[in-house]
Amino acid sequence: MGKLYASVVNETQKMLAQKTTVAFLALTLLLPLGSALLITFVKTSAAIQIMAGSNFAMTMLWLYVSFCLPLFVLMFAANLFVGEAGDRSLRLALLRPVSRLKVFLAKLTAQSLFIMAGLALMYLASVLFGGFLLHEWNIDEWLPILGAYSLAAVPMIVLGASAACVGQLFRSVGGALVFGLFAYGTAKIIPYLSPAIGKVLFTNYTDWYTLWLGGTATAGRLLMIAVILLSSAVLFVSGGYYLFEKKEL
Repeated sequence: MGKLYASVVNETQKMLAQKTTVAFLALTLLLPLGSALLITFVKTSAAIQIMAGSNFAMTMLWLYVSFCLPLFVLMFAANLFVGEAGDRSLRLALLRPVSRLKVFLAKLTAQSLFIMAGLALMYLASVLFGGFLLHEWNIDEWLPILGAYSLAAVPMIVLGASAACVGQLFRSVGGALVFGLFAYGTAKIIPYLSPAIGKVLFTNYTDWYTLWLGGTATAGRLLMIAVILLSSAVLFVSGGYYLFEKKEL
């Protein structure tokens, strides 16, 4: 466990030094700030009704997990698993007395930590900017909104595992990222073309937090979605490790 922990710390430090991570954290802060300022300046009744207060935080969550966060998750995975193999820095990491399994798990863990950190930062920024700039302080709704942000992390972590798995089939970061974006976009369209297939795709449940908050889903449906997310994570982690183990550096 000590070596795994040290590997996670090392991977986290490397991610913090990347420009992609800096842009990720900056955008996470600027998105709710810019949106709140825009609403303040526009001051239309429709915009205030849709975005103000707790609705503002939930709207920011929808924007974040629908567009911004998936892009950065795919970029993180491409840099961690494809970029490092291309610039030979992965070879240096494997020279240490650490197994490939621990290096692989450390990369996935570091990636997942940044996904959760991004959502936590977005939650705090949305609540604070919504309160200070839009003058809405619905404190009694903070906990349910926090629960929604926490639930939103699950499909994004699965997305990261899928990108780590499939991305290793490519030799360039650009190729892995372009394919990842194409595959993710295609997966989001499939439920409209074939609902039966869409039901078993984890990408169909990136907004599953709405089912918990709305109270419209049965316990059986929530359990089914949780099983789909968990089984997808196991599949991609297993496949990703197989490719990582067989990778020639």
